[in-house]
Amino acid sequence: MKHCENRAELENLVEDLRRCAMPYTCPHGRPTLIEMNYRELEKKFGRTQ
Repeated sequence: MKHCENRAELENLVEDLRRCAMPYTCPHGRPTLIEMNYRELEKKFGRTQ
């Protein structure tokens, strides 16, 4: 997995994703985006009380 070097590179990647015909999955059908609320995010990192 490649990491972004700077903010401009990250913004370019997001813009490229927005221009895709099917931006929600990779060519193999795996999701490229997930949606979760703040509580779910905290739970993933073990930060819930």
